[in-house]
Amino acid sequence: SPGSELWSFDELRSYVSHVKTIRPRLSQEARELLGRYYRLQRETLTRNASRTTIRMLESLVRLSQAHAKLMLRSEVTVMDAVVTISVVEGTMMTSSLLGSVSVLHSVFPVDPQQEYHQQSKYS
Repeated sequence: SPGSELWSFDELRSYVSHVKTIRPRLSQEARELLGRYYRLQRETLTRNASRTTIRMLESLVRLSQAHAKLMLRSEVTVMDAVVTISVVEGTMMTSSLLGSVSVLHSVFPVDPQQEYHQQSKYS
């Protein structure tokens, strides 16, 4: 209905159909950020060696591409990479502290761009 914030089933189906056609490419900036994060994970003394394989880097790329698709972008941006890193960090932190916990209970930044800028000040 007009003014409704929820999508109808047909609108959702149309959106999903369109998203499936998008094949986002990594921007150079996103590639560098994901690569740097992966290298930092490999260098960390407390890392879980079974989690920091080349498959992790491949997963970071796929998750970033998936986020770009959801945002209807043909290019993976730094924002997509930041969201991916936030999700992975939250998942690894939660699973290491509490064992098996639902990601549905995770807290994500309201403004990922601002969160990225805040985090980059400390790097």
